[in-house]
This record gives sequence, structure tokens and C-alpha cells, in this order.
Amino acid sequence: MPVKDITIFKDDVSKAFNQIKYDPETACLYATSPDGHTIMIQVRLVFGGNDSAQIFDCVGRALERRIRSDISGLSTRPIAAINRYVDDIMGFAISQHAPLVKSIVHSCVRSAFGPEGINESKSVTPCHEADLIGYVVNTTRGTVRPNLKCMHKLFIAFFCTDIRKGIPVPLRDRQVLASLVCRGAKVMRGMAPFVQCFYGWLTGNPHCPKPPSSQVLFAVDIWRATLVATFHDHALLDVPFSFVLNRHLTSPVQWDYVFQTDASELGTCISVWDPTHTVVLAWTLVRFPWGKDQESGPLARSAQNMREYCGYCFALIFLHTHPTIPSQDAVVLWQGDNNAALTWVSQWKCGSQNPACQRVFMAITILEQVTSISLSRISQIKSEEMGDVDLVSRGTVANLTSLTPATWVDTSSWKVFDDIMAACNPFITHDLDEHHREFLNVANVLHNIPRQPVKPPIRHEANPPYSTPTEQVGPSSHQT
Repeated sequence: MPVKDITIFKDDVSKAFNQIKYDPETACLYATSPDGHTIMIQVRLVFGGNDSAQIFDCVGRALERRIRSDISGLSTRPIAAINRYVDDIMGFAISQHAPLVKSIVHSCVRSAFGPEGINESKSVTPCHEADLIGYVVNTTRGTVRPNLKCMHKLFIAFFCTDIRKGIPVPLRDRQVLASLVCRGAKVMRGMAPFVQCFYGWLTGNPHCPKPPSSQVLFAVDIWRATLVATFHDHALLDVPFSFVLNRHLTSPVQWDYVFQTDASELGTCISVWDPTHTVVLAWTLVRFPWGKDQESGPLARSAQNMREYCGYCFALIFLHTHPTIPSQDAVVLWQGDNNAALTWVSQWKCGSQNPACQRVFMAITILEQVTSISLSRISQIKSEEMGDVDLVSRGTVANLTSLTPATWVDTSSWKVFDDIMAACNPFITHDLDEHHREFLNVANVLHNIPRQPVKPPIRHEANPPYSTPTEQVGPSSHQT
């Protein structure tokens, strides 16, 4: 069913906590003395009480079960999805059934809390755009974004807090920032990597203000720039429902494409498959110019994790730049055999201290915003199960079964791959520069990505400018 055929509704229980009475003996246990001479005994739930929400939840769960039971009797198939957050009842319903579903919600609430049980001023009639607990949801476009109140809180927190190099910031201000970015980043493309540093800023003595690190200062600037850029048009923050659902591992999300990549010391093979992982849509080989791992000396290290990590970075560029495969707001599953690289991508962080690896991480962060391609899931398989992808990564295409010349793409002239590998040489010993300069350098490299128009949903059958590989993939501009 199209998302545009679904409407949103919301209701609020009027004076919810005050509707619940304490047992007389329990009320005495809650007695307090505000001035030492007066005893105050609360006979109903107190708004703001530590356990009030938990107590009300006992009634709320029973009410939720009753509503769902009554709605299920309307049709033999699902027609609505109901959710409750404390005293807020919200949901999605098929347009033609939405008025009846909402009437059931009102009937159940009023039967439990009386005729005045519904707060009419906060009731949202079935519509296609509504504010649901801090997020603006639109079923006509199938998008979600932070609501205006959330944006105002972020704006005030980032522009009214004195965050400068060497200036200590109190714990309370740091906690506010961490809480707000965590909530906002859930529905803001490319902002998830700029959350963890604020939680790291909370460590240490809680009574001593703490100055921001270079990482925090950089994240603050990214958040400020995002807020300013969207100040006059909050719709710029819209992300599709699939983007949000991908953040929840229990969601039954489907993906549009499967990335299968594998890397060796020679290069990385990138392949894009259909959602069922049975049909190859396109593939290529990107050669690494760095040579083999050095087993001795000052540069002794293995760069295999980084090679595999580059596979996802290159796959984003490959899909985004492909002339015929639609990629706007695409959702992908990434399959590989390297657990470290898969974990880094799925958790929006890089666990390597290698400066080159950190630059690849910055590139992936930027690409998520530039390409509008989001990750749904990761899948790890054994190396021997990689098949043709493993063979191509080692430089041979003889006797391939799935990767055929018809879907081969010659990327030897793609300058952006060369620039990324030049900036991310894992065998150059030097430290990372200041965060702002490093990020700017990576962003400048990615400016070489061709900007493709929004691609149509149907793949064109025109002859693509592919070149047919030989049995042994020959040298290219990716090889020095």
C-alpha cells in the first residue's frame, strides 16, 4: 500500500496522572513536609514524580490492549498501527478507516477516564502531516524530520553555550548538548557520527567544568552549520521513512541493493546486486597504489582492514555515479568478509588509530549526505563464499559465473578514486591534522564526484559505456 494512503492521528489523555488515585496507605508513604511544620499528603499521582510514569503505565498498557483489540475487530487484515508514549496515544491508519479508528480510541479512553478523558486541544484529527513526540511525520512524501521545537532547542544550546578552545564547560551544559544531539541525529542524515564525542565529553570529575576537545569543537561547528543551513527551510532535513527504520535492527526493512565487496593487496572488487542478491547490476575493480603490507621496519603494519573499509566508501561513489542505476534515497545491505570494516560502518565510527583509516571514515560520513544512500544492514560471510568477487579482487576474471562483461564498468578514469587513495595512504607515518582541516581536505577530494540528476525508477536499457575486461585485469590509473 502506498504511504500516501495512510493518515496520522494523535490523542492525549487529559490530566493523565491526576486521574490515578493513591491507596490511602500508599498515600501516607508519600507524605512530605515542605517546611518542617506542615505535612503534605498527595492523594493522586504527582506530575514529575519519580515513579508516576511507571504507575500510570500499568493503566496505559491495559488501555492500549483494549484499543488494539477493538480495532482488530474492524477488519481481517491490519488497518492501523497504534503506539503509546506515557499518556500520548498516536498511530497510523489507512485513510478510509482512520475516522473509525480514532473514534475507538476516544471511546476507550473515555470509558476508562470519564467524559473529559480526552484533551481536545491536543487532539490531532487524521491527516498526512503531524508532530509526533518531537518529529514531524509526513505520509504524503513519506518523510520525517525534527520538529521546530527540537530545532529551537538545538539552536539555543549550540549558539548560547560558550564552547571555545580551552574554555571549561559545566557538566549540565554538556549533558544538555549530548541529550539533544542524540535525539536529533536519529532523523538527520549524516549526523550520527557527530554524537558520540559529546558523551565522551561527560567523563571525568562531575564537579569540574571540562574544556572541549578538538573533536568536540569540530562536531559543534558541524551542528551549527547544519542548523544555520536549514534555518529558513526545515524541509531540507527531511529523510525518508526507510532512513529511520534502518536505525532499528528489529524493523522488517527491505533494501534496494546489495553491496558485495572484497579486497586484497591488489585492489577491491565492488559489485552491486539486486535486493535478492541473485542478479548483478554492475561491478568494477579499483586497484590500490600502496603495494603489499610491510612486515618489518618502522612502517610494519597490516592495512587489510582499511582496504576492506575502502570498499564501502567506493561502493557509495560507484552506485551514486552509475549512469543508469537509480540511487536517490537508496537503501543498501553491505556484505563482506571483514568484521572490523563491517562493524565500523554499522556503528558510524572507525576503530583504527591509523590516520588514513580516519580519513576514509570522514569520506563515508560526507558521502552519506552527498549521495543520500543509507545503510540498512551488514552481512558477514566467509571468504570462501565470496565467489567471483574474491577472484576479481585478486586480479583475475577468468571463468567467472556471476560477474559478466555485460555489467562491467570501467572506472579507471574516475579521478575521485585516485584522489581518495592518495589522501589515505596507510603506509605514510604522520599524525592527523586538526579536525577542521582534515575534514575540509577530504571534502575537497570528494568534490570530484560527478553530480548526477535524480535518477528515474526504471533502469534504462541504452548501451552503457562499459569496457570489456580481459582475462587478467590490466593496469589502470589506479596503479602507480
